[in-house]
Amino acid sequence: MLVALWLTVGLWIFAIPTHAQDLDKTESPGPIVTDRPTDSASPILVPRHTFQLEAGYKLSRLDKGDTHSYTRVFPDLLARYGINRKVEARLVAAGWSIESGDGEGSDGFSDMSLGTKVHLAEERGRRPQMALLVDLS
Repeated sequence: MLVALWLTVGLWIFAIPTHAQDLDKTESPGPIVTDRPTDSASPILVPRHTFQLEAGYKLSRLDKGDTHSYTRVFPDLLARYGINRKVEARLVAAGWSIESGDGEGSDGFSDMSLGTKVHLAEERGRRPQMALLVDLS
C-alpha cells in the first residue's frame, strides 16, 4: 500500500518540469507520452529538464499442454529525464520477479538497464517520426 502511494505521488510530482522558469506562464508541459516499461517505446522524448517516472505490474502466463507457469513483476519502473530537445536519459528497473508453476517457483530481482533515446527525425510526408533507443543491461 505504501509503495502504491509513493508511486502515485511520485508520478504527480515528477511529471512536472524541474525548471519552471523555462516555461512561459501560459505554456504547459503538454500531455504525458509513456513508453510502457519493457513493452513498447514511442519516438517521443520527454521535454527538456523534465523527469518522468512510469510504473506498472506485469503478469505473464505460459501454457504448455496441461501445465501453466506464471511470471509476475512488480514494480516495472522506467525513469526518463529530458537532457535537451534531442536526448533523454533512461533507467529501467523491472523490480522483483516471481515465477511459479506446477509446484515449482523462483523469485529475485530482474536486471536493470541504463540507456538513452535520441531524436532522429520529425514526421514528414510518408516518413514517420523516428528515435534511436539504446540500453545497456
